[in-house]
Amino acid sequence: MEKQVLWVENPQSQQVPVPGVTHPVSFLGERLATATLYSEDHRTWERKETLFQAEDGRLLVYVEDRSKRTGGAYRLYEATKADLGVQGRFAGLGHGGWFLALPDAGNGEPERT
Repeated sequence: MEKQVLWVENPQSQQVPVPGVTHPVSFLGERLATATLYSEDHRTWERKETLFQAEDGRLLVYVEDRSKRTGGAYRLYEATKADLGVQGRFAGLGHGGWFLALPDAGNGEPERT
């Protein structure tokens, strides 16, 4: 496992959120996959999602989203296998179902509420 350092807007440890200001968040983990959404002209990317598995087994998704505003949006989310499934919020990262081999992270089915 390598030390990952990501720049995130308004991490949970921050008392007062400041738009456009990023702070470093670090953890031990492994990069598993990246999905990139390109603009209509296919010259620049609008959104990148990167999947990590932390040392403690949690799945984390780092989202770099240029479509939100000029400065972009940088967020870190905790995810499950359901989030990587066909109807999940990070389905692009789970394309092909490879994530089903991950231990103890759900079954890839969307959660029903």
